[in-house]
Amino acid sequence: MSPLTPQQTDFRNRVTALAQRIAPRYRIPWFLMAATAILESGWNESAPSKQLNNFFNLRSTRTGHFRKFRCMAESFHAFGKAFISLPTDPEYLSTLIQIIPLLAQRSSHAQRSR
Repeated sequence: MSPLTPQQTDFRNRVTALAQRIAPRYRIPWFLMAATAILESGWNESAPSKQLNNFFNLRSTRTGHFRKFRCMAESFHAFGKAFISLPTDPEYLSTLIQIIPLLAQRSSHAQRSR
């Protein structure tokens, strides 16, 4: 994967902090929660993440529409509760595995600003 942009670095940092705080409540590895948020939201470029605070593309079981959350943390809690139904498509899981190393990566931009 290519180096992170400053926007991606900022998003990664926010996602990592939230996942580290919330994931343990649901017995989910924080890095799996963070990588899923990055993948599903397209680095916070998707319409559901920008317009609905929905970073996991969670849908209503009743209507099938994307769910709307008041804040990013609420979306993370909803994902934790729905974790059991995480897709098991091998390609999806492979992509998650590729994102996980980026969670610890420091961008050259972040290192220069210190």
